Amino acid sequence: MVRLIAALQSMARRPAVLGLIQPGSTEDMVHVRAVLGTTMPVVERRTAEVRAELARVQQLRANAGTAVKSLRDGRARLEAERIGLVRLEAEHRARSQELGRSALVESDRALALGERAREIVDQMETQGEAEQIQGALLALPARCRAPMPNPRRRLRSGWRPIACR
Repeated sequence: MVRLIAALQSMARRPAVLGLIQPGSTEDMVHVRAVLGTTMPVVERRTAEVRAELARVQQLRANAGTAVKSLRDGRARLEAERIGLVRLEAEHRARSQELGRSALVESDRALALGERAREIVDQMETQGEAEQIQGALLALPARCRAPMPNPRRRLRSGWRPIACR
């Protein structure tokens, strides 16, 4: 079959005039030309199909190469992003731990300030009570008053009643 196709192609490429000087009968030449006339369109059609298929295969190979390159680039980009995210996560964890420690310190400081504020409120209440007592004592007639303690000092002992005359 391959030899026949090769012979047919060889004959098809030669001009018809050369067929007259070839050895053999004219009848053989007519038969060959008739076969060529009927088979050449089929051969040409199949050749065109094979060429189209080869072009399609080449295009698919080119597309596959582009897809492989795109995939490699995408994987490299994803890996770089993953590494960046891991670093960012580590930074956020470190920052979170630092803020947690700072929050504990500030919480202790706030508790200490709250205690100090309660002490100040207690001192103000005590001072207010002392001022009320001092005001009440100052309102008493002079002969019933005992010597006044310093109102800024805390009263450690209560007032002793003095008998007024």
